[in-house]
Amino acid sequence: YTFKNLTLSSVGGVTYGRVMEITNGAKYNEFLNCVLEGTVSTSTSANYAVVYMYGGNNEFNTFRNNVILNGTYPLYFYGASANLQEGNIVENNIMTNYYYYGPYLYYQKNLQFNSNYVENGSGTSVYGVRFYYSDNMTVTKNTINIHGTSTHYGMYVYYCDGSVANPNQVANNMISLTGTGTSTWYGVYMYGSTHTNFYHNSVHLLAGSTTSRALYQSSGGNLKIVNNIFSNAGGGYALYASTPAAFVTSDYNNFYTSGSSLAYWSGVKSNLAALQSASSKDANSVSISSPFVSS
Repeated sequence: YTFKNLTLSSVGGVTYGRVMEITNGAKYNEFLNCVLEGTVSTSTSANYAVVYMYGGNNEFNTFRNNVILNGTYPLYFYGASANLQEGNIVENNIMTNYYYYGPYLYYQKNLQFNSNYVENGSGTSVYGVRFYYSDNMTVTKNTINIHGTSTHYGMYVYYCDGSVANPNQVANNMISLTGTGTSTWYGVYMYGSTHTNFYHNSVHLLAGSTTSRALYQSSGGNLKIVNNIFSNAGGGYALYASTPAAFVTSDYNNFYTSGSSLAYWSGVKSNLAALQSASSKDANSVSISSPFVSS
């Protein structure tokens, strides 16, 4: 089925405020050029997700060129550990004014998440895009702008596994954390993920504490980090590598901090030369302040 040029709104309720629920093995549906308007809420419950898709048999559905507003989550896709949702496409959507999480993509396979704009509304601890157990995914050309008053996560990549033949591709994304507060912020939080190519991304933290990290990595393996900007203007780390052995390649990056600790790699490294010496990587990388300009 194709759902096109529709405006759907939720008036909200005491317990639920979803606009759309996709379930019971829904496959090969298209949602194109629609406006999906959820309830303005300060709840953290998925009961107020704008689009709620639960169950491993909901696959090969496409969301393209939609405006998705409000709610606690703009998208809440949740497959099953033994039955990943496969082949879903989320492209060229505008998702704004949500309260808690941005797109929440759990137990996915061959997900395409490209050319989307994601920005939260008001909130304290806020999240941009969250990928949980999403394997062989492609994440490109997205703009993520997160601003709250406590902890921030721009992109959360948790146990997402690629392969030699089909690695995760995370490329050409712009991630900005521009809120207030002195909690720990994470531009990219990558945990337990394998065979991931992280290319040509820009990650910029405007504030946060000195423990904040533009890129945080732990566990996993076979990571390739090439031609990215990791900028921390809040005085925290540009890079925090808890598992250095996970990095197969790291080069042609720009690591910048306004503080005194550029990176953590088997200990704190105050500058690029110290990082290069400790890692034997990033021979062609630089450390300069990048002139990010808001449009």
